[in-house]
Amino acid sequence: MRVYLTGFSASGKSTIGKLLAKRMKVRFVDIDARIEKNTRMTIPEIFKVKGERTFRKLEEAEVARVVQSPGRNLVVAVGGGALQNYANRRLIRDDGLTIYLSCSAPEIYRRLKDGTDRPMLDVTPRKCETRVQLRKRRIRELLRQRKTYYNRADLTISTTNRTPAGAASELYRLIGRYDDRA
Repeated sequence: MRVYLTGFSASGKSTIGKLLAKRMKVRFVDIDARIEKNTRMTIPEIFKVKGERTFRKLEEAEVARVVQSPGRNLVVAVGGGALQNYANRRLIRDDGLTIYLSCSAPEIYRRLKDGTDRPMLDVTPRKCETRVQLRKRRIRELLRQRKTYYNRADLTISTTNRTPAGAASELYRLIGRYDDRA
């Protein structure tokens, strides 16, 4: 079975994905990490030098490569904005089980507040807006924009106030029940 983890930045896709893959005894794939490896640039560098549009094209190509790769058993962490792309949604939906790792806006802010590597949060502030206000506003805006796509997932689990190990165990149990129904 292929399992695709989606959700906002810092929702736990990579951390939980690695734990889940180990528990399922399958390979873990991180789309963002593959893009960074292939381009020899970090995601923030890609955004800064080449722009978001180029990053989204790279992301779409990488999702297609993963979907077309041999072997059925994978856990895949998909970038937070990847499902806004119709081609990505279609490929992922047709290829495996999609799981939305839901996380509250305040918890996302708490996890990201000191980071500098999230280009989607680094936009021009409004007049008299502090960095804290900007980041909180931006997280709410992006969550609102992406919620429709996240909510189309086959399964949803909240990672707010949950350890990565606890979330991975719960996902393992849910996937087993879901797989039994299929």
